[in-house]
Amino acid sequence: MDVIARQCGTSAAMIEQHYSHVKPEMFADALSGVTFDEEKPKSKSKKTLARQERSMERDEKRFKEWAKEYKDRGCI
Repeated sequence: MDVIARQCGTSAAMIEQHYSHVKPEMFADALSGVTFDEEKPKSKSKKTLARQERSMERDEKRFKEWAKEYKDRGCI
């Protein structure tokens, strides 16, 4: 912490005050230098894709209705 404080031109107390919640364990994977192969996501079934499409269409319709209503009220 002292080295970081010197490099930042501040006190170790300030570094500790602002960054004491950060622990090295939080970044162990990123700092280890070891990378693991990521699993490819499973392909989605036709049923899931259809459900997502319906949900997206429903949400778009709701948003357009919401925008029209608020525009009519003069809010946007």
